[in-house]
Parts: sequence; structure tokens; C-alpha cells
Amino acid sequence: MITDIRLQQFRSYNDEAFEFGPGVNIVVGPNGSGKTNLLEAILMVSAGPSYRVKDIETIAFNKPWARIDSRSDKSQRTLKIVRDATTKRIYELDGNPHRRLQLTQTVPVVLFEPNHLGLLAGSPEGRRT
Repeated sequence: MITDIRLQQFRSYNDEAFEFGPGVNIVVGPNGSGKTNLLEAILMVSAGPSYRVKDIETIAFNKPWARIDSRSDKSQRTLKIVRDATTKRIYELDGNPHRRLQLTQTVPVVLFEPNHLGLLAGSPEGRRT
């Protein structure tokens, strides 16, 4: 379980840190405050690339890089996304660099969004696409 996370130049965050308690944590805020960006950062540092956009689009506007640092009771993880000729994603697990996360290096994460309700309540055609 992630105990804290710091986002630097990641999407709408310039430099913000969040702490999480044991059990259920609820993220609350007005529209456009970055709740989904925070969840996306947790997913990216835990399991790999964004489910929403290309890496370069996670870097804040007019910034050369983005960084996510997370800590759990078992490890420290860092994800750096650097904008240059080709956007690079670099993971650091307990100080050791990796270009990709192997399956054994990922943290199990489940993302559930409101539009996923269509899988339960939507038409059969919508569930099959």
C-alpha cells in the first residue's frame, strides 16, 4: 500500500505531496482540482504507462519533465518522464533504474471510473465493445 506520494510537474500539479492512511482513503475536491490526475499517478508509478494519454501529455505544460515519487511500507518508487527528442519513462525501484516494469515489479492496482458502470448497467452491445 502506498503511504505517500509526491507529484512534480505532473499534469496539473507543480509540486504537491499526499499522505494516505491505512484502509480506505477518499479523494474529494471540486471539478478540475486534479483528483483523476492523482489516481492516474498512482496507477502509473505502480503498474506502468497511463491509461489515458501518451507519456508526454502527463508532463505539465511547458515543463521539460515530470516526476512521481511514492513510498510504501516495502519500497520506494520513482517514475521520471523526460521530454527530449523522444519522451523517456524511467522507473527507479529502491534506487535501481528500469526502463519498464516487469510483471513481478508491478503493484496490483484496480482503477474503477464512473464510465465503467456501463459494464454493469449498460446495454449488452455496450458491454461487448
